[in-house]
Amino acid sequence: MSGLAPVILSTVLAGASSLQGMKQAKVQSRAATAQARIQLAAMEEQRRVTTRDEKRDLKRRLATQRARFGASGLLSSNSADAVLDGFRAESERRQNDDNRSYGLGLDTVNQRLSTARNGSSLAASTAILKGLQRL
Repeated sequence: MSGLAPVILSTVLAGASSLQGMKQAKVQSRAATAQARIQLAAMEEQRRVTTRDEKRDLKRRLATQRARFGASGLLSSNSADAVLDGFRAESERRQNDDNRSYGLGLDTVNQRLSTARNGSSLAASTAILKGLQRL
């Protein structure tokens, strides 16, 4: 029976080591997920604020320009409409740029999260293999 004791002890230690590595990988994965959620929430808040500010700025610019046109008697001319349409188009371009930037940011966060999860899975697999190698 004494010949089995070292084998049993080695098996138990290998199992404990594997378990420890798996737990550590799970903790790292959860931390990466939490960090990604924080980052996504901040990005969404920034997007919301930017959209609100852009709409507010467009309204202000249109009202200011309409007042100028009204003061000069050009309120309903084609050139006045063209200027106002230009303001709208410029605002829309900025919104589209912001949306593209937001999309790229989402891709980046998702890629980092995927990399972290894959790294955690690799760490767990490595811990299991190291535990098996001790046998």
